[in-house]
Amino acid sequence: MFQGKTDSFLQERKESVHPEVEVLAIGACSGSVGELWQGPAWSGSADEVALVTLHGPNQSIAYASNAPDATGDLERVVEDHLRLQAEQLFYELTATPSKGIGLRYMSDIPRGKGMASSTADIVAVIRCLAKLHGMPPSDELIREILRRIERSDPIFHNYHSVYFSGLQREYRRFATRIGFYAYWSFGKQGTDTKRFDRNLLLDAYSQHRQDYQISLTNLIDAMDTGNASAVAAESTVSARLAQSYLPSATVENLLENYQSLGALGVLRGHTGTVAGLLFSERPRPELAVSIKKIFSLNSMEPYEGNVGLC
Repeated sequence: MFQGKTDSFLQERKESVHPEVEVLAIGACSGSVGELWQGPAWSGSADEVALVTLHGPNQSIAYASNAPDATGDLERVVEDHLRLQAEQLFYELTATPSKGIGLRYMSDIPRGKGMASSTADIVAVIRCLAKLHGMPPSDELIREILRRIERSDPIFHNYHSVYFSGLQREYRRFATRIGFYAYWSFGKQGTDTKRFDRNLLLDAYSQHRQDYQISLTNLIDAMDTGNASAVAAESTVSARLAQSYLPSATVENLLENYQSLGALGVLRGHTGTVAGLLFSERPRPELAVSIKKIFSLNSMEPYEGNVGLC
């Protein structure tokens, strides 16, 4: 979906940092723009955190090369330990001998905003290593590695599903593909998404259990029939319910104004600051001015583009 962007992003980095680099393998994964829905679903023995991710345009990339020194190219920051952990687990679970080739990373996914940046980092590493060793990067392997590292969105799927983020398995898979044109923004301060653990979320969900049940039923019906407007309506319900444990002035503002702006609904990060509006198509220029003003009320820079599986 984003191969053209991957190629241009990689070429730009090679020319600016290591023009002599020979790329041996590359793996990429898109981030999300929050979730279309998040709430409780029955796993067979208990309620678990479930979600429907909203694929976004930003990417994390990992690539293997022959460059002898990667220090100028590596993002030696806190998220690197997750990438390294993913690499170690790949070799442990596949019993593949390491070729001793280092990986380099780059990403334009905003950190700590609820846009699946760390999950995309992990998946990009797995895909790169799989390609380097000539094996298919199976979803089963990706899920097993993620299960050992963190709760995550299923952004590595090329289909929609209601997904148990901690159990790393599907609750319901859909054959339909839903896409939107969206405007979104995020707070300047990051959110520690790790503090929203399973127990905290399930406790918050229990306060509105019936509302979530009704919404999930409606969402599944909408996804089964490919009804984007109905999916956006349940995204809005989910965004509103999340205000109980992660209140956001931006989300509240969007909930109050989305209909007057011609939007189908509201999106948000349910453990982050990203929030936005969903449209069936790109708004006309005069309406776009009003949409951008809504975000400026909270001193946020709006972004726009196609999201989901268009």
